[in-house]
Amino acid sequence: MKHFFTLMMIITMAETVAFAQSSMEPRRWEFGAILGTQLSFSVPREGWAKPVKGIVTGLDVGYRFQDAAKGWSVHLQPYFAGSRSKGTSGAENTNFYLKLTSKLRSVNAPLLARYTFSDGKIRPFAELGAQFMVSSRGSYKISGLMCPEGVPCDPVSDEQSNQKTGAPRVTALASAGVVIDAGKVTIPITVRLIENVKKLETYNIAGVDYKFPKARVLQLTAGVTF
Repeated sequence: MKHFFTLMMIITMAETVAFAQSSMEPRRWEFGAILGTQLSFSVPREGWAKPVKGIVTGLDVGYRFQDAAKGWSVHLQPYFAGSRSKGTSGAENTNFYLKLTSKLRSVNAPLLARYTFSDGKIRPFAELGAQFMVSSRGSYKISGLMCPEGVPCDPVSDEQSNQKTGAPRVTALASAGVVIDAGKVTIPITVRLIENVKKLETYNIAGVDYKFPKARVLQLTAGVTF
């Protein structure tokens, strides 16, 4: 019994040392999850177009090119984004009044190059990359009343559900943030700007050229990385 107890103590100590060594070894691969909020708005800003709030949730797979935390890494962060919005145009009980409700959902896959500036427990970083839209669906409902001069009032009612959107497939990203060590996990906090790299598209409406504004997205996320 005494020998058995001694053997168990040796095994336990060996496992403890091995675990301590493995936990101290730098990890090149990282896996985690992210959650946050986003704000979408048009550029240039249109008076009728209000910023749209939404949520972001996704995964983070990263690979570090060196053993130290300081330096370069690459990250793939597929995520789901969803938003709802309400808006009106004109004044209620007048000759022109429209009410719009919409819902947008998209799946995106950003690929980012990250540079981490230090090796401490709190490590600032910066990122650049591109985002690929995997899918995008939208639903909207318009209701109201239009009474053009000299023409009888015409009720407006239109609704579309689960339709593909014309959002750009590729956008540019720039991010800044900080990674905080918290025991066996790390907590990345990121502020990200997503910019449409396409030129403003111009449409001719009733003989007047109209430039369709770009969409710009600002995201604030936090996560847990193992």
